[in-house]
Amino acid sequence: MLLNAALFWNIMDWTAFFFTLLGVYLLSEYKRSGFLINGVGSVLWVMIGLHSKLEGLLVLNIVLFILYIKGYLKWRA
Repeated sequence: MLLNAALFWNIMDWTAFFFTLLGVYLLSEYKRSGFLINGVGSVLWVMIGLHSKLEGLLVLNIVLFILYIKGYLKWRA
């Protein structure tokens, strides 16, 4: 059971990494969807921060999530 939990959080970590990297790539290609993808990554990082009790990671990604929402809403098509 403990191995399964460790494996789950390891997969969550890499999934959050993937979404964050993909979101940054999309933004570099001037794609509005990059904000949404980064938002998903931030939600995953918040979950990881809560589980790991990493306050810095938690606060950073809450702030980033708010900024991604702001960026998405202010995007001019």
